[in-house]
Amino acid sequence: MLLKTLLNIFVVLNIMIPYCHGRSPAVLYSIEDLKALDDLKSSKEVLRHIFDIRPSDRKKVWQRVLNQNIRHFIDSIISSRKYSISDYRLIERITDSRYLDNDEIFLYKRSEYLEAFFEDCFNSKNKENFNCADEINLAVRKSPSIQLYPESQAKLGMVLKKYKPATKLMPFIKKAITRPIGLKICQNPFVISELLLRVEKIVDLAKSKKDYISKTNDIMGPECLDIIVSETKTQLNTFASINLQEKYYRWLKNIEKLNDVENIKIQSLLFLNGLNPGKTLNTVWNTLNDISENYPLRTRVLDELKKLDPIPDAFLKKDKLSKQVFLRHLDKNFPEFIDFYSNTCKSYYQGTMHFPKGNPTINCKEFLKVYKSLKGENNFKVSTLEQSIKF
Repeated sequence: MLLKTLLNIFVVLNIMIPYCHGRSPAVLYSIEDLKALDDLKSSKEVLRHIFDIRPSDRKKVWQRVLNQNIRHFIDSIISSRKYSISDYRLIERITDSRYLDNDEIFLYKRSEYLEAFFEDCFNSKNKENFNCADEINLAVRKSPSIQLYPESQAKLGMVLKKYKPATKLMPFIKKAITRPIGLKICQNPFVISELLLRVEKIVDLAKSKKDYISKTNDIMGPECLDIIVSETKTQLNTFASINLQEKYYRWLKNIEKLNDVENIKIQSLLFLNGLNPGKTLNTVWNTLNDISENYPLRTRVLDELKKLDPIPDAFLKKDKLSKQVFLRHLDKNFPEFIDFYSNTCKSYYQGTMHFPKGNPTINCKEFLKVYKSLKGENNFKVSTLEQSIKF
């Protein structure tokens, strides 16, 4: 009796074991079945049964069926914009198999799919019990050939940063931004912000020009560097503080990314924004002395300053003595800027020009007050400007 009972249990277990693995021997597909489904473009069903084939029988035909159908399957999901967790699990299961580690087309399509899937994930109410952030980190860790194709890691990091602002982006992007593919990745605002923070640290730590260059090359390639240099030059006047502006200037100067006009333009900008006492102010002070003898160069620099709106004039917020010292030095060495600033202020108050962003000479009234104290009330510029403001 006991023997009969044990035999019955053995038979039941042998029947149930295949079901424990999610399938029965009756539904195992052959390679011919997969080829027939491949002809019918039934990619999802092919992929669900692709591993029904024993490892020893997974040869060229099987590999071709796998490669072709995973591509078609991902394309169909992206075109339909229907992103389900079950499809995600299926794609990642196939990724885990390592049969596609060297398939460049699959790696590209998987990257495109994951970026779209996780964008949908963070915005979907149907994935409340699915931890999008944890899954992104998991997908990154399992990404095949991460050293050869780091752009997938970078793109997923940027998606995570978008929805989880506290994310440290550098571990995701570091491999990509030191290569030519960084050209595209470094255009992302999150990446730009991250690299600007890194530039600040370089300025804090670098001891020499060689040090500036080597530390910069350590964190970004030439393609990415061009973008960050351009961003720094064009946005310098918008950075929060004069100390921050000075930092970025020192970086640009030490990595030798400024021509003569750009160098003097930024020095003038720093001066007009009220640069604090120190080595840089001494340099700028002497530069303004030097250009007093070079009218063509002053004209070129002024043309660049004219592109800024508002016109930099934060030095007029300094203490009384500093304002007078700065304005006197400017009037002596760069009188064309004084004329430009004064005339722009007059045009604004007289309404003779349109200024869509409002008054471009924010501290014009303070300028008049200080300039009047230096030149006297009978000075032509003083009197005409005073009349315009009263107008």
